[in-house]
Amino acid sequence: MNTLVAPSSHRPDRFRRALLAAAIIEAAVIGAFVLAGLHHVTRPATVKAPIPIHLTSVPMPHPKPKARMVTKPKPHPKPKPVHHVKPHPHPRPVHPKPRPAPKAVARPKPVPTSARPVKAEAPPPPAAPDVNVMTRFEAAVRSAVQQALQYPRVARMMALQGRVQVLITLVNGRFAGVRIVTPNPHAFFNKAALAAVRDAKWPPVPAQIAHKTVILQLWVRFRLVHGG
Repeated sequence: MNTLVAPSSHRPDRFRRALLAAAIIEAAVIGAFVLAGLHHVTRPATVKAPIPIHLTSVPMPHPKPKARMVTKPKPHPKPKPVHHVKPHPHPRPVHPKPRPAPKAVARPKPVPTSARPVKAEAPPPPAAPDVNVMTRFEAAVRSAVQQALQYPRVARMMALQGRVQVLITLVNGRFAGVRIVTPNPHAFFNKAALAAVRDAKWPPVPAQIAHKTVILQLWVRFRLVHGG
């Protein structure tokens, strides 16, 4: 610290007093700093006890797997059909083809008479049955039907008479069927006529019609004789 040297005696007292006051103030400030430092050193600082800190391990949650975003593939755009325009070919000139000359037709060689095939002669058609044979057979069938006829009782009581036309079919000499061609107004006459044809005793079939289909058309007559 620099010591203040008293000024010369020739300086005024006012300047001397100012210097003295400044020295006193500086000494006081230095003393205060020194006392403050001593007080800070001599006084022990109070040390606080450490606070125990307990650390607990907290289980961390497992991270959830993130859902994967599935992106659908974009459909490829269908290519637009390209219409190709075919060029129309120019028609070619058609030249008429020359017609070939007609070929000579070879005539068949004459076949000797001895080598010609002999055609088989067709068998003669079967001879038609004799009219007299058919007439006699039809009369025999009519007679057999009339003999087998049963006169209806109602018609006999009412004294009714009549007739029924029937159609008889024979195949290979055997009876094949019968049907009414011209019926009678009274149903009992029609029924009795069909029953008489079925119950009749057939005469022998002639040899000329034994293997043929024969159709006979005849009348079955209902007549009262002497009212009996």
